[in-house]
Amino acid sequence: MPDSVSLGLLGPVELRRDGEVIPVGAAQKRMILATLGLSSGEVVSTDRLIDAVWGERPPRSAGKALQVYVSQLRDVVEPARSTPSVIVSQAPGYALALPPQAVDLRVFEQLWGEGRRLRASDDADGAAETLSKALALWRGPPLADLTYAEAFAQDVSRLEEMRWSCVEDRIDADLAAGRHAQLLPELEDFTNRYPLRERACSLLMLACYRSGRQAEALHAFRRLRATLVDDLGLEPSPALAAFERRILQHDPTLDTPMTVEPGARTILVLGRGDLKDVDSLLPIAVPLAKATSAEIVLVAVQPPTIAQRGDALIGTTRELSDRRARLESEAVVARVAAFSTAAPAQDVVRFASQEDVAMILVDGASGAAFVSELLASADCDVVVSAASAEMPPGNGLVVPFGGGEHDWAALELAGHLARLLDEPLILAGARPDTGPDASRALAVASLVVQRTVGVTPLPVMISPGTQGVVESGRDARLIVLGASARYRDEGLGDIREAIVRESKVPALVVRQGRRPGLFASPDRLTEFRWSISP
Repeated sequence: MPDSVSLGLLGPVELRRDGEVIPVGAAQKRMILATLGLSSGEVVSTDRLIDAVWGERPPRSAGKALQVYVSQLRDVVEPARSTPSVIVSQAPGYALALPPQAVDLRVFEQLWGEGRRLRASDDADGAAETLSKALALWRGPPLADLTYAEAFAQDVSRLEEMRWSCVEDRIDADLAAGRHAQLLPELEDFTNRYPLRERACSLLMLACYRSGRQAEALHAFRRLRATLVDDLGLEPSPALAAFERRILQHDPTLDTPMTVEPGARTILVLGRGDLKDVDSLLPIAVPLAKATSAEIVLVAVQPPTIAQRGDALIGTTRELSDRRARLESEAVVARVAAFSTAAPAQDVVRFASQEDVAMILVDGASGAAFVSELLASADCDVVVSAASAEMPPGNGLVVPFGGGEHDWAALELAGHLARLLDEPLILAGARPDTGPDASRALAVASLVVQRTVGVTPLPVMISPGTQGVVESGRDARLIVLGASARYRDEGLGDIREAIVRESKVPALVVRQGRRPGLFASPDRLTEFRWSISP
């Protein structure tokens, strides 16, 4: 039975049968297992598996080699080799059919979620115990034997973030149970290793304060502030600054446990230059923020020469603050930041990770190299816009749909925007006379969108290629495209760039991220997928 087989990802990739480690052999097979395990229960396309194993330039024989590796893995894991039940074939690739309790990452997710629910219901001891069980599953750094593989860099980063967030939740539960004095050594070590984690700093401040060490609590805040200012040019968040004031004022509520609330999602609206790109992105960001109760962070990135003018960043920050005031008048929570850098894409990715951003909105005119690096490096969703500041009136939102993972990513965003903007959602698929009949794929997608978004898409059959999409969206308000799985090589891709260039209609190109998307439910903390899928 498949139940006797288990997969470990929270450490070196490890395959077990009946508790005994099964030798896997070649690194390529561990990469295949890791990729399937990170999406266990879901179909992983052969293209995605090839990318994971061979990177940007796979050999011509990669497809056949992949089949050989899968066959060799089946030799060691399948209870009945003639009828695979662990690694199953399903178009357009393979799926790992292990139950959730057989993959340590899924067990960790379940225990982490349960621990948070216990903490929210004020069962601090139960939460601490459950979260400790979750952390005990870790055998070392995630995917420890694959950290050299570029294809897994974002997965490793995300898994590490999950681990340390769970540590913070467990410390919070222990604090609520009154164990502040015992936690001080662990917290001091944790904040020394991760000096930019604001939540860890707040936990250290609270533990110090409850231990009668107010001066050390304030010192922890000032140390974090100095690090943020020096490294990122940022001030601590308003919430942490308010927490410092409460300590200064000896707020009596600090002596009682605080209830953990799931954090709001964050949309990063990215500007370069004169901020016209920020203005062009707000018509997309604002309805999304209102619908999801998300915070908008307005960020202006400028060239390093700007630092030669002492007041340049001040002026930009004031301009952003004017936009923030307008957003807040519309009941949208917003923050602003401006900085200069010689490595804008790298620093934006770092900034987005620090702020736990769910979606980056960027204007396509920001520069091809800049946009391509964001697509390749950011672990959150990236939406590239070629929209004008005022979207023209039109008849619906068009999504060219072929059933690929990137098409589902575009469909989710378009479905929500169609509902928010009260526009028809049009699904465009290839006509039967030009290849396989796509109408069934459109019907399946329509049913999923109706169930998850509450919008009924309208199917349209079109000619394949750029002209078919351009023609289908001639009278639309917006065209929404998914970024190909080859975005590391091709950026937006020739076809998408041609559609954006030739269409008279604004367009969005969506690249699916690794972390939970903007529309994921608050308790979906770790799943590497969008909220709708085939």
